[in-house]
Amino acid sequence: MSYKFRLQKVLDVKEKAEDNKKNEVYIVNKELLKANEQLQELKLELTQKGIEREEKNKEGISIIEIVQLNKYIDYLCSLIKNKEIEICELNKKLEIKKEEYIESRKERKSYENLKDKDYARYMIKEAKEEEKIIDEIVSFSSRKL
Repeated sequence: MSYKFRLQKVLDVKEKAEDNKKNEVYIVNKELLKANEQLQELKLELTQKGIEREEKNKEGISIIEIVQLNKYIDYLCSLIKNKEIEICELNKKLEIKKEEYIESRKERKSYENLKDKDYARYMIKEAKEEEKIIDEIVSFSSRKL
């Protein structure tokens, strides 16, 4: 008789749920990294436009160009603020996904512990049955002699 865990299907579902949560953490983390890269690019462009504005002010620039450059710099600032808000939300989302992953991992481990204990009981039972059979063989052999 081979061992079969009676809750194996539940354990399989828990393992699949854990994998799904792990993938969700990976996806949100990837989104967060991308958002951080975009933020750095925006900040770099803002710095470059600030330097460009200073240089053009020294050279002499028309009012229209100053207004356009200032509007673009304001636009970059608003993009940066929006990106920072997005990053904050992604950080919160990542923490939630991590907690969900940890919880699903705990559930899977509890079922694995049940499986281990059940298997240990099964092995003890098998050993006792084997011992019983050996005792019967020995007692049968001693009766024949």
